[in-house]
Amino acid sequence: MPRFNDVEVVVDSVMKNECPRNYKVGDKWFVKGGNTPQTEMCASAYNSIAPALRVLCMGGNHPWDTESGESVVMCPDSNVGLIFRLKRIESD
Repeated sequence: MPRFNDVEVVVDSVMKNECPRNYKVGDKWFVKGGNTPQTEMCASAYNSIAPALRVLCMGGNHPWDTESGESVVMCPDSNVGLIFRLKRIESD
């Protein structure tokens, strides 16, 4: 069975309006062992970060990301412009 890295998900910025889910800059969640976060995360936000989470959990990187082990994803709600920064926590 593959070993999954944990991933930290942080609200990096809010570019437009207040998030209807009240997410604020600095809010964070941890994805442990490739499982969904143990929180009531917005389904739209989770669906937008899920592909990047999978890549980071498995130790990969996207070619367009500027930092190894990190990815930046925008929430699909274009009225808010919420930006998530995902960072892999390397397993020992």
